[in-house]
Amino acid sequence: MDSKSPKGILVTGAPRSGTSWVGRMLSLASDTNYLHEPLNNQFAVKTFHEEPFPYWFMYLSKDNQDAYLKKISRMIGLQPGPRISKKGKQIPVIKDPIAVFSSEWLANTYDLDVVFLVRHPGAVIKSILTLEWNTKPKIFFRQ
Repeated sequence: MDSKSPKGILVTGAPRSGTSWVGRMLSLASDTNYLHEPLNNQFAVKTFHEEPFPYWFMYLSKDNQDAYLKKISRMIGLQPGPRISKKGKQIPVIKDPIAVFSSEWLANTYDLDVVFLVRHPGAVIKSILTLEWNTKPKIFFRQ
């Protein structure tokens, strides 16, 4: 792979579909750098000291990119600004099921390959209920 501009990988899909495992397995390669859920509001605030996004599962597109482009670029380290990796230029493996609705925009904007995971909806719901996550469908209708 060209060391000047490594192509990144976005691992996304339904929450509780195996994105963490796949992301970690891809990041075992020595020339990769794992980045955990940059679009997750909890991590954006805690890890990157960024303001939270107005919505969980934010839908990003050319229509609203101007408000978020610099912020996301800093967080994923693929544009000017501080890089996430201290090891030099590496291939970023961005694991983020929260980015599921923005995957096309992220792939086009940052030249990412996308690994999209799908799991049976019943298994996703069962997993969310088992974890007692307070996820309600209305979060998807607010955008």
